[in-house]
Amino acid sequence: MPSDDALTQAIQVADLPGLVAQLYPGSGAKPRTEGLYFAVWRGNENTPAFSIFRKENVWFWRDQATGDKGNAFHFLTSIHGLSPQEAAHLLLKRANIPLTKRETGRQGSRPKRRVAESIPVDVKVAKRHSGAPPVAIKALAKRGFNKEAVAFYGILKDGDDALIPITSPEGVVLAVKRRKARLRDDKDFKYVYETSGHGSPAWCSPAFHDSNVVVVVEGELNAMVGHYATREAGYSYAFMGVAGAANHLNVEALKGKTIYIYADDDDAGRKAQTRWAEDAHDAGAMAVKVMDRADKEQDFCYLAGEYGRTYLAKYIHELTGSATPVFTPMDRLIAGYRVQEFVDSAKRFMNGEVAHATGFPDIDLYTGGLPESGMVVIGALSSMGKSSLLRRFLLEEVIRGGKVRLYSPDQSPQSMFRLLAGAVSGVSPVEVRTGSFSAATVKRYRRDGMHEKDAIDAALAAWKDAYQWVVLDLSRRFQVVEEAQLGPIEKDAEQALDEGVTMLGGDYLQMFEPETSRGEKIEGKAADDFKRLARKWRVPMLFAAQLAKYKFGHDRHSGIPVGSDLLGASSIYNNSEQVYLIYNDYIYGRKYAGPKTQLLQEPADIAHIIVAKNKDGPSDDDFRVYWDGPLTLFLDPSETLDDFVRKVRGRR
Repeated sequence: MPSDDALTQAIQVADLPGLVAQLYPGSGAKPRTEGLYFAVWRGNENTPAFSIFRKENVWFWRDQATGDKGNAFHFLTSIHGLSPQEAAHLLLKRANIPLTKRETGRQGSRPKRRVAESIPVDVKVAKRHSGAPPVAIKALAKRGFNKEAVAFYGILKDGDDALIPITSPEGVVLAVKRRKARLRDDKDFKYVYETSGHGSPAWCSPAFHDSNVVVVVEGELNAMVGHYATREAGYSYAFMGVAGAANHLNVEALKGKTIYIYADDDDAGRKAQTRWAEDAHDAGAMAVKVMDRADKEQDFCYLAGEYGRTYLAKYIHELTGSATPVFTPMDRLIAGYRVQEFVDSAKRFMNGEVAHATGFPDIDLYTGGLPESGMVVIGALSSMGKSSLLRRFLLEEVIRGGKVRLYSPDQSPQSMFRLLAGAVSGVSPVEVRTGSFSAATVKRYRRDGMHEKDAIDAALAAWKDAYQWVVLDLSRRFQVVEEAQLGPIEKDAEQALDEGVTMLGGDYLQMFEPETSRGEKIEGKAADDFKRLARKWRVPMLFAAQLAKYKFGHDRHSGIPVGSDLLGASSIYNNSEQVYLIYNDYIYGRKYAGPKTQLLQEPADIAHIIVAKNKDGPSDDDFRVYWDGPLTLFLDPSETLDDFVRKVRGRR
């Protein structure tokens, strides 16, 4: 379906290499030419690290040093420093798209050139809305809006009326709509556009692209109050508000996302619901579902005004859980896979890319990265870091834009979040709890002339800040659930995958084994069940797993594990796409070695990751990595802890 969004068209035709060459001549970029260039805006003039490439005829960029990426619009906003409105206008000008909509000529005359609708408003108009003060507006009374919401969405007060900016998924103001506090007569309209020639675009919530779940609502204010209420409640839905049943979605923004539709309970609303579902599906939505009204509830603004935003948030969340599927991720399959999955997989294969990276480049080069679907097992003896490596693999998925869900009956979310805060800050939870800080931590936070106590205070503040970020932000993408029963996990995971989760994890595999009536674990059953689900859901499922301690007796010559050392080895090994085993010579020597053990005499901070099984390529090689015991963190030999912390914080 062709887009009626002028900004989307401008981005699609933008010559990104030419734009970079014009703005930063020292980069070495050449118009319409793929390549690796210098990021001169951040002082990179020796090693080219800024990649520009084409994908589906659209130009994109990726900074190899920072991991940041995007299209021409993101380059102008995140690197060149333009506001969204300024960036949009610059791209429209370069694409030769007029800043006002031209209509069709007189009947019988030659039509004028018709350009896309949804053309951004003037920069000055948009700027006024970006500085909206927190005020009460009579036109929004009893609609669920407080002063903070008014300011958050850039709504301006004009007498008793509200001036509402209609924003694109990129945060660009496409139109301004007036909601009147009172009507002059029966022929007057409650809503009118202040800006002419800009069409009737759908409103999109701030940070729209950060969520893989979109709630489509009839009415822009309904979408706003729904977004604000669910945001307050801790949910991460994006919202799209359509200006009436006769209008259209911003279809370009729905690719790959799960869509929930809530329209008015009348004939026009039901027809719109059907049309929007088909349009979203045709645009490439991952799944499309209809939210069935409970007892024919009113619109979102009425519910928020009458019962409060907390009630509305709960109502919306319940509706997403009971929504009726119209189009699901299982549509358009070949041998159980979507057509696009085959295409994307082939492109990655030819380009030497991986679908899911481990965070260790040498391992990814050797194995091809984590598989696109199937079960992956990380095995080790106790204290060797199997749960830590599992977290590291999952965190890498989040760093690269994915979303993970970890089922952890062995560790609580609180414990998991403390450990993640340690990885993000470089300050271990043990140091925070005991008040005893290592020399390395003090050195990391000590500045010139700073006393040791001040360095410790700085480290504590960094951990506290990291923990708050993990709980409030990272937890939406690194989700932790204390569940061990297969039935609830299967139901929970299916909704999580619909909401954009790209990888599942379990800590640890043997904890999920069902029990007999006598309370005995059924060895190997969990591996059989999870392999079936991983294949059904087409995602990788990662598990930490115990090794059989009895196989490491005092008469064993080497502590380096092999696949048969897994507890329940036959079922786990056979059901896995990949098996990684961990060995730390120092820990083995202290906890498990016998008189016949031949140790490697390696220091405590050296560990080995052994590829014991890899269905997609070679196996049996091992890779030396760095092990930070206090932080329970594995690092690639090529990166420092500070490098890793910067990489994680780059997603903030």
